[in-house]
Amino acid sequence: MRSDPELEAALAAARERGRIRAREILDGDDMLSAEAFAEVLCATQTTLNAMRQNGQVLGLDGGKCGVRFPVWQLNIEGAPYPELASLHRCLGGPWAVYRFLVQPHGALNGLTGRQALERGAGMNALNTAVSIVRDFD
Repeated sequence: MRSDPELEAALAAARERGRIRAREILDGDDMLSAEAFAEVLCATQTTLNAMRQNGQVLGLDGGKCGVRFPVWQLNIEGAPYPELASLHRCLGGPWAVYRFLVQPHGALNGLTGRQALERGAGMNALNTAVSIVRDFD
């Protein structure tokens, strides 16, 4: 199979744009290191890692800078939203969960998944995530 140089160049440019955008997200003021996020949760880093592994918290792999945790995934009591584990199971990887939480959804009347959680509409957010996965299966 011969490669198309234009296609390869376009794909390389798209990958680079993705890397740049991911770096911008991970460097945001709302992103905490594992150490800082564990401190906010009053947990050890071992506990935090276990919570990330089972989807209780959202941690985005930052490569060389380690895993970053959006501080906004905590509710008013300072605990992670309980729906996060279900969102991880439904949507798959952490970046898919992140995208769901930051993008507006028509099924949520234009709210982002995060805004729905903040307003107590966790079940609506979960139903929307399920419908997204169902529509793309």
